[in-house]
Amino acid sequence: MLLDDRQLNQASSREPSKIVSILYAPIGVRAYHLHEMGKSWVPTAPEQARGASSIEVQSLSVDYFVSNLPRIILKNTLMKRWFPVETVVSSYSIEGENVTIELNQRQTIEGVGRFEIGGKLSRPLSFLDGDAVLEVTMTDYFGFGRKLRIYHDGHSEAKLGLQHSERFNPVTCIACDGVRERFLYRCNRTDIQMATIYLRDPSSLYSLANPDIDAQTRPLIQDLRPDFVLGVNPVRTLEWTILDHGSAYDHGTIGAEVAYLVASKMLMTDQLLMLEPAMRGSDLVSRDRRIAVEARMLAGVKPKTAACVRREAGPHLKQMMGRLRWGLSRKVFKRGVAILCLRLREREIIALVKEA
Repeated sequence: MLLDDRQLNQASSREPSKIVSILYAPIGVRAYHLHEMGKSWVPTAPEQARGASSIEVQSLSVDYFVSNLPRIILKNTLMKRWFPVETVVSSYSIEGENVTIELNQRQTIEGVGRFEIGGKLSRPLSFLDGDAVLEVTMTDYFGFGRKLRIYHDGHSEAKLGLQHSERFNPVTCIACDGVRERFLYRCNRTDIQMATIYLRDPSSLYSLANPDIDAQTRPLIQDLRPDFVLGVNPVRTLEWTILDHGSAYDHGTIGAEVAYLVASKMLMTDQLLMLEPAMRGSDLVSRDRRIAVEARMLAGVKPKTAACVRREAGPHLKQMMGRLRWGLSRKVFKRGVAILCLRLREREIIALVKEA
């Protein structure tokens, strides 16, 4: 089907674009195409449009793209207990530069069924591998941004892609527990990773106490020589479930959340930023980058002897202190703190605090 520039110029929208929407009639199939500028252009019709006798063409605006996105059904293929069996991306809206995506968890998590993902447009509507692409930047409680893309060709299923380094990987499921939004995304056929966006202060998920270091516990940790020892109590059952059944990433997230609470109180500051546990570097830093905190959670360690603690926890603490001392020696930051969480018993967690 041959289109000339005059036909394309007749298609009007408040946001002209080289990306066009073509309706293949009378079949009713719509497809998005990238208009190759020139006197004439032959778009490749999708297979579903075979037999169409006429077309309607218009420039594709962001508003039109968003208003015509279909629902997306995301499946918890890993069967993680803190994700719903299924999440439905039910609707989308845009107001100015702000994009809102509404989702519905088919299984409530901590009382949350419906929730929203919000973000700002990162770039103009683009076209990639047969799909129009809308890119938004989500900003979390700590001010960090993560980019999310929505892909749609006008007639097939829409897809979500989450930024990881320089790539955007397919999102397989999204969950919300009221404090965090968690994304499962596929890196390859066998590797599914997780990312966390914080909606609120995660320190509300835990309480701290001065633990009763009894005669049985004291010998277990004395070889690690912590400066302080604090008892940690998760407020909800969800965090215990994650500790019982989670991956190293899940445990690292909880370790960083506990460290955020401990360090904020110990250093008497509200200026700490919690970084994504999957990223390299310190787990927490102050806004002025003068303080760095290394955090770790050893959820599977339920030591019975001091030798077990030395074997399991000792190398972790040594590595954490080594990283902090390296940063201090090179003046990367001025103060470094290691916070190592140990699960001593089934429902007992302590945080060992040691300053470098």
